[in-house]
Amino acid sequence: MRMDVLNTDDKGSLDQLFEKIGLYKKSYDYIELMNFIIRFPGIAPFNAFLLHVQRPGSIFVETAEDWRDKHHRTVKPGARPLVILKPFRPVVFVYDILDTVGENDEEYRTGTDLFKAEIKTDIFKFRKKMGVLIDNLSADGIILQTTDSFGSGCGGSIGQVPPDYKIPLRYGEHLIKPCYNLMVNSHLEEAAYYTTIMHELGHLFCGHLGTPDKKRWPNRSLIKDQVIEEFEAESVSWLLCERLGIHNPSAAYLSSYISSNETIPKISIESVLKAVGMIETRMKGRIKPCKKLILDEK
Repeated sequence: MRMDVLNTDDKGSLDQLFEKIGLYKKSYDYIELMNFIIRFPGIAPFNAFLLHVQRPGSIFVETAEDWRDKHHRTVKPGARPLVILKPFRPVVFVYDILDTVGENDEEYRTGTDLFKAEIKTDIFKFRKKMGVLIDNLSADGIILQTTDSFGSGCGGSIGQVPPDYKIPLRYGEHLIKPCYNLMVNSHLEEAAYYTTIMHELGHLFCGHLGTPDKKRWPNRSLIKDQVIEEFEAESVSWLLCERLGIHNPSAAYLSSYISSNETIPKISIESVLKAVGMIETRMKGRIKPCKKLILDEK
């Protein structure tokens, strides 16, 4: 079953699996999974998760064709492939570097750090990605505003707009119904400003505020457990920022919680990974607006 069409109104298939076998309930195991996903910023979060389930020690993966064409290496006979998902294709088979052979093989075996995903901060690329993300907010009915009414202890918040709010959002040629108001403290420095946006979007795309369209993201507004909601949003922000090479305070929050608790809250890991994927998609280019929010389409 494709991950992007899973029914998210009920517990997703991954969350059912986690619940039945206890996978990643331990705090240490959860952080190990998150750190693994961070190491593969060029791979979609779900695919990085799939790699971890299949082979936690994976270092660097490519298809057999890419190993041959890019690195002049061949897959060892009998090597077991790892499965990941690709748009418009059922699955794609990839292989870890340890399952390949080629020129300078000794160097490859002893210097596999060369193939570990390095995250280097490039502030200009980061700003560009965040600019694309912000431009896409209107497509989901989100108003972004800064305010000086927050104290130093509050970075931002997200909530539903008042029912009587009538000013539509402009997204390309469409007028969009506003649904959510994302407020950010105007006193924040640049990095904190952006990480706050990602944290609040984590709340939204994890379904904590409901949804205008269940096909867009799930409705999990009945959770009503602040610990679960904050842990999910902090996980989303941490994964996003670390995969982009930006230090963020979510790491301190998660570290503090995990150092004091043997197990993590009863979160939806599936919702966390989907939210990260949705936000990363909105950093790459223009997305389609939510059809149920378009006001000028018959």
